[in-house]
Amino acid sequence: MSTVKFTATICDNNIAYLNWRVDDVVESARITMEQLHARLNHTPYPVLCELIRNKSIEGLPAHVAGPHPGNDFCEDCVNGKLTRAPHLKLAAHTDEPLA
Repeated sequence: MSTVKFTATICDNNIAYLNWRVDDVVESARITMEQLHARLNHTPYPVLCELIRNKSIEGLPAHVAGPHPGNDFCEDCVNGKLTRAPHLKLAAHTDEPLA
């Protein structure tokens, strides 16, 4: 990654000259594994570890802050896998067939 740095030189007659140069920047983003999991559309944690290790995606940080979560539980992932809402009322039973 790189950044463009601008500086200005102001002369005695108040004329300003804009200077610029491209410098390499050390990545300073601090992101946790949970944040990366959420930002990459809830990609499974083992897949994220593989992507980081292989540097498969340009712009992905080389180091992720914090430890890998001990459990791979994500409430949003579980809720996304539900096929229907849970039953909130008890089922009604009849005394006669086909009633």
